[in-house]
Parts: sequence; C-alpha cells; structure tokens
Amino acid sequence: MSKRIPLDALVRRVSRMAEQMFDRQGDIYPMWLVENASGEQHVIVSPIIAESPLVAHDVKDRIAAEMRAHFAENDIVRYAHAMEAWTLHKPEQREMTTEAALEYAAMGYTLANHPNRREIVIFEADDGTELLTALRDIIRPPHGKPYLGKLGPIERMDHISGRWLNLLPNKGHAEALRERPPAQGPQKVRRSSELPADVGAVFVTAVPNMPLQVMGRRDPATGDLCVSKVIWLSKDALWPLVDLPSWVETVTGPEAERLVLAVHYDYTKQAEAKGLTLAQFMVKWQETQP
Repeated sequence: MSKRIPLDALVRRVSRMAEQMFDRQGDIYPMWLVENASGEQHVIVSPIIAESPLVAHDVKDRIAAEMRAHFAENDIVRYAHAMEAWTLHKPEQREMTTEAALEYAAMGYTLANHPNRREIVIFEADDGTELLTALRDIIRPPHGKPYLGKLGPIERMDHISGRWLNLLPNKGHAEALRERPPAQGPQKVRRSSELPADVGAVFVTAVPNMPLQVMGRRDPATGDLCVSKVIWLSKDALWPLVDLPSWVETVTGPEAERLVLAVHYDYTKQAEAKGLTLAQFMVKWQETQP
C-alpha cells in the first residue's frame, strides 16, 4: 500500500473535483471523496432534492445517516466532502442568536435572500483524529461565466460540529453518541387546551418584525406559555395593542421570541405539507376561524 497522503491533501483533491463539476454544470452536487483502510478511494455524489429549505433539512439528515451506514459497511477511515452553502460575510452575524433566528425564520429558513449573504463551497475533512475545513467563494460576475474563487486557508478545528462530520465508525464515537444529550429541536408548542378552563394568566407576545403573534395562558405549575390563538399581522399593523386590560401579561424578550419562532416553524411545516406557501396557508387558516 502506498503512503497515505495528508488529510489536507484530501481537501485539495476534492476542491479540484468540485471546481471541475462547477465549471461543467454551473453548480455543485454534494460530493464525498472517501478512503477505506486499504487506501482505496472512491467518490460519492449525493444530490439534495427538496421543495423547500425545511424539507431539505430532513433530506440532509437522511443523507448523513446513509453515509454513516456506508462508511461502516465499507471500512471507510477518512473522507472529505464539498457542498454549496450560504453564509454571512461578518463573523458576528453567523452566530444563531435569537435575533438572527427570527430573521432566518422571516426569510423562510434560508440565507439565500439575506442582503449580506455570501455564496460559498465549503470543504470539510475528517479522519477520526482531526477535522479540517476550508472555503471557496462562488463568484458570479455581472457578465461572464460563474466560477469558484481560490481555496482559502485549510484550518484545523479543535471544536467543530455539523451533520456532515463525525460519521466514521469507531467505538469512541458510538460511546460519545450515547453520552451526548439529545439535540434541541424547535420548542414544543403547548396548547392552552391542556390547562383547566380557569387556570393560567392570559398573555400576549410582542416580538418585533414577525408576521404573527400569540395569545394564550401561562401554566402556573411550569411557567410554560400555552397557545390559545395565533394572530396574523399585516405589515403595518400596530402591535402590541395599547389598550390591553391590566390583567393581560405582555411577554417580550427571549421567552416570547422562542415561542413565536416555534409557532412560525410549526405553521411553515403545515403549509409545506399542503403544498402551500406560508402566506397562502395563513389566508386559508384565517378563513376557518370563527
């Protein structure tokens, strides 16, 4: 068996392959350059076919699970992958704070329409002992053929996470998975119908720049905000109302933001299941309300 090339060379190799694909077809399907214990390499292309960003999220999770199974079955010891992505130019904007999450939701769970978006190809490599990452910009000149920018620095990361990493089969990883707390998904939306009719103080949320607000009752036992009604707002609607009774709690800040995001996410998924946009779903939903 020939001497194994360094992991960063694997990144450069998949970068050249991605450049060839982009030059040929104008985009890049997610591609994987994988190597087994004997040093044999092969390429896997895994297109992401989805009707929306939310559906794509589930497709990506399924691809990651399939790759993990393939790696285990074929004794894969290291891999590098290339994938198109959107990111933001300013590092501080990339942190998914609650404010950023609200903006992300308002854009339909994609950065494709963000004014400060940066279109890139991201490269990541993993051999079970080190993780590498690098970027290339996708450059689209006003006139002329799009192309990839130069490969940026290949960085060794001490702490990096993502669905495309840590897919190699090994005992340590299996143990780590068992010890890892479950991933936090969107907040579960509780309904006020779970509470007795006379239990819980009435609240209303006040979250800026969102198309909906929530009214409901607060569970006195847990403090949870339980949803009674979703209020869809026009762009210029005045909110919150200034003449609310004194016994109605106006909930603001992170607690209200998390709830509104969870409700927004829930209705977006319902809309997609019916083949509707969120705006179309909102219209039909309002028609069913008393």
